[in-house]
Amino acid sequence: MGIVGYQDGPDYIRTCNRIDIALDPFLFAGGTTTFDALWMGVPEVALVGDCPVGRGGFRILSTLGHPEWVGQSVGDYTAVGQKLAASPGYLAGIRQVLRTEICSSPLWIPSVSRKNSRVIFATFGPTCAALRPDKFKPPALGANGSRCL
Repeated sequence: MGIVGYQDGPDYIRTCNRIDIALDPFLFAGGTTTFDALWMGVPEVALVGDCPVGRGGFRILSTLGHPEWVGQSVGDYTAVGQKLAASPGYLAGIRQVLRTEICSSPLWIPSVSRKNSRVIFATFGPTCAALRPDKFKPPALGANGSRCL
């Protein structure tokens, strides 16, 4: 496991390819980083917060169809993360289909996405093409059987 500081552009995308599980921050949930992780095929563990800004991850994951990645308590949050970490085959499979799930979910609004996609792909297209999830090769298992950084 590791914590990575701020990165821009290509370094950030490369780091997403090294992550097996993203942890939604709390008390204030992620938003852009949640979508970035999911788009790169990385499941995220979220905690249902007490206020609107703490429920973003929960709302995103529920709308996507993955409420099983959401904990109702800190204990649940931990248990969800442990369950995912103990399932490398599941993680490999979800990495291959998560982007398709996003595109066929209510999170994807084609009229807005088409407009934004032109800018995104013009900016990150070459980097993303080289780092597509189907080209991803997970790092070797560590001594504890984990792929954590």
